[in-house]
Amino acid sequence: RNHTDDKMAESTVRLLLSNPPAVFLDCSEILLRYAENIIRNPGEPKFRTIRLENQVVRSRLLPVRGALDCLRAMGFTQREEKLVLLPDTPLDDVIKIRDLITLERLKQLNAGQQNTGIQAAEVSAQAASQLEGASREPGTSLVTGTSSAPVQTTPQSHSLLTNNMLASERQFYARLQSSFEHVLLYEDPILQAKARSLIPEEQLTAKAQDKLQLLQELEKEEEKNANSPPPLTLADLVLPELRRWFKRDFFKWVDKAPCEGCGGRTAAAGMATPTPAEQMWQAGRVELYHCATCQRHTRFPRYNHPGKLLETRRGRCGEWANCFTLLCRALGYEARYVVDWTALAASGRGEVLRQTACLRGWMEEKADVHHSLLKRRGP
Repeated sequence: RNHTDDKMAESTVRLLLSNPPAVFLDCSEILLRYAENIIRNPGEPKFRTIRLENQVVRSRLLPVRGALDCLRAMGFTQREEKLVLLPDTPLDDVIKIRDLITLERLKQLNAGQQNTGIQAAEVSAQAASQLEGASREPGTSLVTGTSSAPVQTTPQSHSLLTNNMLASERQFYARLQSSFEHVLLYEDPILQAKARSLIPEEQLTAKAQDKLQLLQELEKEEEKNANSPPPLTLADLVLPELRRWFKRDFFKWVDKAPCEGCGGRTAAAGMATPTPAEQMWQAGRVELYHCATCQRHTRFPRYNHPGKLLETRRGRCGEWANCFTLLCRALGYEARYVVDWTALAASGRGEVLRQTACLRGWMEEKADVHHSLLKRRGP
């Protein structure tokens, strides 16, 4: 299957956008749900199959212009009465269509805020009328064998886009837009240079080189076949060294912030409002801790700016993954920050490595060299 280029993706989403706002918002919500389930659970087969006889699909997707085009642009293909995203299909197109739809929803929701006089009953009637009309248009369905008979709809079968719902969605997509802007910080050349200056790159590369030589010696003894994985590269082996250094020597996990006065243990004492200086580094909240020994309160700002985290070098899951993603990008790894963990692409191996930053583990099984050795040598 050929990848969907940018122009084709934009044209497909524009077709979906040609529907009335109520229909677009309702249908796009379902499409985004499919996309997010696949992106978050790439190895789960049930999220890669869409049954065409499903009532939601029949009533809210099939009659809508551009809906099936978007699914096909994501990579879905028809298999009898199902749409299937094959296991070996890359997720690039799913992410591309997801992002384009999200941006158009933001525009629609912002426009909806300026037209709050629209009654929910009128919106619902408009959606029902458009769906019924679209289902009668010849050639609307892109699925072979799908009936073009009108779909029976009622206002209750569609989401009532009340002002409260629109406000809730606007809040969600504003947060999503903020996240889009946040990831651009990882591409800041100044931040990347600062990160590289802190990484003992020569030391990590030397350790990785030793392990690479060991792997190469073992590979000489292996029998190669069509199913043999591509050989690990030096960059693949630097990654676990980077992670190990980050965990052991660079970043510190913080459960309860120690007392700033005596360094003793503290107890949670509520929350505080971030100061302007803390807000400058994207601290959305500040935790307070009380020391029973010296009666002092300690502030623990939850910074969200990766540049600041290079200085503080402490935090929990979010801060760990946030800072680690910047370090990975600084060394040229294809990395993505995904809510408290970092996704990395293994070079030439077609794998996505989940580098979790939580306290109880770093899921080293795929990237750890010892695991690679055992997998290659067998039991």
